[in-house]
Amino acid sequence: MPFTQGILFCTYSTLRSQKNGKSRLKQIVEWAGIDFEGAIAYDECHSMGNAMAVEGKLGMVKASQQGIVGLRLQNALPQARVIYVSATGATKVSNLSYANRLGLWQTGDFPFTSREDFVEFILCLETFVALCLTAILINKIDNSICTITL
Repeated sequence: MPFTQGILFCTYSTLRSQKNGKSRLKQIVEWAGIDFEGAIAYDECHSMGNAMAVEGKLGMVKASQQGIVGLRLQNALPQARVIYVSATGATKVSNLSYANRLGLWQTGDFPFTSREDFVEFILCLETFVALCLTAILINKIDNSICTITL
């Protein structure tokens, strides 16, 4: 890239592509420099969903290339400020695995040592919360006592 400063706009497909045997990701990292402290804004960041392999109904589902390259860019520029922008909510907690800069795992401030630990915990919590909410609704509607063994 001939410019040494400026704003770079890039699609997810361009980010994961190659030109002349060199990945666009590597070109961007070289252009920005390892000490880059600017912003990386991921618009429509839900497009990076499935950034980790997960167990599906028919076996393991591989991580998406978009999710992987989004994570690689964040990891390659550790001083960059990262902005995640999306109007689309995650339908599964594992779809948030690209958002490592939220600080929910692998930091001293949060108890999760990995995103896999975070996803597993949230999935358990969702089940627990769903059961509690069900019990509350049953009691409210039926005016009876409902207990659920966890």
